[in-house]
Amino acid sequence: AYTSPSCDPYGSLLHKAWSRCAETDARSTTKAIYVLHRLASSPVCCGEKEFAGLANAYRELCGQVSKKTHTHYFDRKAVLRTLAPQKDVSYSAKKWRKFLERYFGFVDGCWRFAGLEPPE
Repeated sequence: AYTSPSCDPYGSLLHKAWSRCAETDARSTTKAIYVLHRLASSPVCCGEKEFAGLANAYRELCGQVSKKTHTHYFDRKAVLRTLAPQKDVSYSAKKWRKFLERYFGFVDGCWRFAGLEPPE
């Protein structure tokens, strides 16, 4: 489990989302990216302080290495590399990889360039 020196709740939330992004199941990865997307797209709903905390935690985590995946947090290549064909479902990992590459790139860009205050 992720533990930060200051018990940062924002870092813990983002760590959990990253753990799900790095799973082999494309459905779990998509859900985790969707959660990150919703958090980034509705800063007014979560409050200015919370949005700023999430944006700062995202930027800080991007420079750190995850103990679980042994890659940098929110590394696009790590998300795509972990996808594997699933025997119990009838989807193409290649098609999901293409979709997730674009979707994760969009959401990651939203967070990396998020201001310290939510847009008006």
